[in-house]
Amino acid sequence: MLLLTMHSLRSGFSLGNHPAPGVSVFKLVVAYADFGNGILARQFCEEFGKQLPQACQLITRFLKFEDLLSLQVSDDMTREAEAADMVVIAASEGAELPDRVKDWLWSWRVEKGARDRVLMALIHRGPLTPDHHEPVRSLLRQVARRMGMKFMSQSLEGLAPEPAAGLPLTPNPQAFQSGRM
Repeated sequence: MLLLTMHSLRSGFSLGNHPAPGVSVFKLVVAYADFGNGILARQFCEEFGKQLPQACQLITRFLKFEDLLSLQVSDDMTREAEAADMVVIAASEGAELPDRVKDWLWSWRVEKGARDRVLMALIHRGPLTPDHHEPVRSLLRQVARRMGMKFMSQSLEGLAPEPAAGLPLTPNPQAFQSGRM
């Protein structure tokens, strides 16, 4: 039984209804730079969810980088990231992470050896992006080492989807709850 559940910033990882006996939970936090990276991250999460065992419920939390400017959201998401099995940072190749995102990453409590956890760089590489040192991967590799997490990196090539005219650039949290974006 695979349930891909998208939760808004305010809903947290609480399941409301506890999973059925024998059903495990995989907690995934995704922080993304912009609308295009958010769409690519959501697609990644859907594909990742298909790879999980049938008796696993995937709970996914999405966070736009700019939301970390709120101290309350930042504190809440720090707790969420510390509780997550995997944290994905979705950004464009060659981009620097904003200082607030870096501060958020370094604020996590160190829990080496507590359990297997993954920090993943999900990097969008446009068709005209030159090859060069990747600052996001380098930083995330350092954070993962400090936190005792496994580091993974995946590049997605091609054009990021453009928002359709009239659609908001920041997805509605209620749309995440219903699984629509």
